[in-house]
Amino acid sequence: MLPLRWDPPPDTLFMRATGLDLGVFGEDLPDGHLQMIDAAHTHDDLRRALDEDAGTTVDALHAHSRLAQSPTPPEAIAAALASGAWPDDADADRGAILQAAGFARQLLEAIAVALPDRLAVVWEFTGGRCRYAYPLPR
Repeated sequence: MLPLRWDPPPDTLFMRATGLDLGVFGEDLPDGHLQMIDAAHTHDDLRRALDEDAGTTVDALHAHSRLAQSPTPPEAIAAALASGAWPDDADADRGAILQAAGFARQLLEAIAVALPDRLAVVWEFTGGRCRYAYPLPR
């Protein structure tokens, strides 16, 4: 279990920054939100974005991070995108971008498990509603 520390959720921020359609379907829950990502729809484009075109993806996330007061360094984005590392402590603006980059790699790994059985990847965040605002209002 990974903590969702920064708004917006990582799939949303990744899609906004890169323009990639992750095939996300969502449902509100009493204390959060449930997300489903279609593995078959998403696999090829996400693999290409993370592996073949990683530089372009890093550039897109870095450019999007410039909306915030503290843009995220491209090197940090590239490291999270390559490793799937979840940020443990960062300011809200940098943490959100790093969370999105790490999530994308972890999503690709989960899709590799789900794809052979034609499953979706489902994840849930709890503890209230996200505002879907980036950068977060100060």
